[in-house]
Amino acid sequence: MDRAVAVRPPSSSASVQFCPFCRESFEGETKCPEHELALVPFEQLPGASSHDEIPPDDEPLAMFDLRFGRGLVGAGAMLTTIGFLCPIGVISAAAERLLITGPSIAITHAPTLWVVPGIGVATFVLLATRRSLARMRSIRLVVPLLAWGVPMSVWSALRKLDRWAELMGVGDVPAVAHYSWGLGVLGAATLLLMIGGLRLGVTSPPKVLPHGAEPDSAHPRIEIDRDDGAP
Repeated sequence: MDRAVAVRPPSSSASVQFCPFCRESFEGETKCPEHELALVPFEQLPGASSHDEIPPDDEPLAMFDLRFGRGLVGAGAMLTTIGFLCPIGVISAAAERLLITGPSIAITHAPTLWVVPGIGVATFVLLATRRSLARMRSIRLVVPLLAWGVPMSVWSALRKLDRWAELMGVGDVPAVAHYSWGLGVLGAATLLLMIGGLRLGVTSPPKVLPHGAEPDSAHPRIEIDRDDGAP
């Protein structure tokens, strides 16, 4: 028994398609005449998604947009403030054990340590005021230079911590200063500020398919109707 086969053509909305390499539009074609690549709908073009779209250089981004290095810099600024409040050292003298935080040593022995939260605040201000790609690129070196102020201030405070331990010694029993986990938080903050600062405003080129790549979605699905009742 002969079977009548009916092929449903693709919808008219799929008649105009684009080359994923040169992004030229073609109507009624399946391959790019110049690059021999399978054509795809507009929404499947590399970089066609609004999330991956690169804004103009002078267009301000949203305040909490984490792209283009802003997320790393914001995380570094937050960790800078948190690390300042965390324990950075412990002084053990006889039966006494003194926990040293950033504010406690900044108030008493190392006022230069106040630079650390100041760097965090200054970084947040820069992120809030430099929101376009062009203005973010103008501070790519400023943020890493600010980040260097964190380890420099901490190093100065640790020298004062050792001096504080010497003053707490009683007779022949010296006090011993130990470093604490807050220094690790400040180290991570410095690293994030440096890496994120160098990436501020940097955009990656759009991803394109290599020559000869043919995504399955570029081929319209063919539906076959049979008149013999076969499933």
